[in-house]
Amino acid sequence: AGGRALAAALQTDTRLVALDLSINDISLGEDDVGSGAHIVESVADHPCLQKADLSNNSIEAVPVECQLRMARADADGRGIAIDLSGNPLSSPPLGHRADPEGLRGYLSLLLDEPAAAARVRLMVLGFGGAGKSTFCDALTTPHGDLAGFHASLLPLDGWDAEAVSAWAARLGTDWARPAADALRGSGVAGRDLPGLVGQGDRPSDALFRALPSLDGRGRDGLARAVGSLVRKGYFSTVGAVAV
Repeated sequence: AGGRALAAALQTDTRLVALDLSINDISLGEDDVGSGAHIVESVADHPCLQKADLSNNSIEAVPVECQLRMARADADGRGIAIDLSGNPLSSPPLGHRADPEGLRGYLSLLLDEPAAAARVRLMVLGFGGAGKSTFCDALTTPHGDLAGFHASLLPLDGWDAEAVSAWAARLGTDWARPAADALRGSGVAGRDLPGLVGQGDRPSDALFRALPSLDGRGRDGLARAVGSLVRKGYFSTVGAVAV
C-alpha cells in the first residue's frame, strides 16, 4: 500500500539523491499502470535521484512508456540505478530478478534494432487437460480446416461420425488413419464413444464389433485415447502419448 502517495511525494521533493523503500509492502499492479501515480515512474523521472532501492515489495508492472524512458536515459548515461528485485514483476518480464544489472540488461534490449526472425519457438506449458494441444491446434490448423476444428470443440455427445473420425486421424500414431477410417465406416458418433472402452480403458466388446479390421495394438491404443477423450469431454490428446 502507499505506492501512489509515495509517487506523489517524489514529484514534489526534488532534492533526493538516494532512496531506500525496500520491504515496504508497496503494492502496484496492472490497474495502476497509466494512473499517473506510479512509484517507479516518479523515481525514473526524478531530476536528482541517482540510486533507488524498491526491492522486495509487491510491484507487478512498470508502464511500458516509463521502461522506454529508462532505457533511453541509460543509453545516454543519465540512468538511475533502480533495484526492483524481489518484486513479482510481469512487465518487464523479470519476475524477482530485476536487480539494477538485470534491469539495465533488459532495458538495453528495448532499444535494440528489430530483426526479422525466420523461426520462432513458442513453448506452451500446463497441466494435463489444460488445453495445450487445443491451443496449438488452433494456431496451426489451416484456415480452410477451421470449421472442422471448431466442431471438435463441441461437447462430445454432439459430435457426429465425421468429427469422431477427424479426432482419431489427428492422434498422430501409425494406426490413427486406419482407426479414423474404421470409425467413419461404422458410423461411430460422440455419444457412442463411452461404450467403446471398459474398465482401465481396455477395449470393450463394442469396440471389437465396431472396428473388426483394426489390429490389437490399434484397438488398445484407440481405447486409451478414447478413455482420455471421454473423461475430458472434448478434443484431447491426453493419454495419446502413451498409446
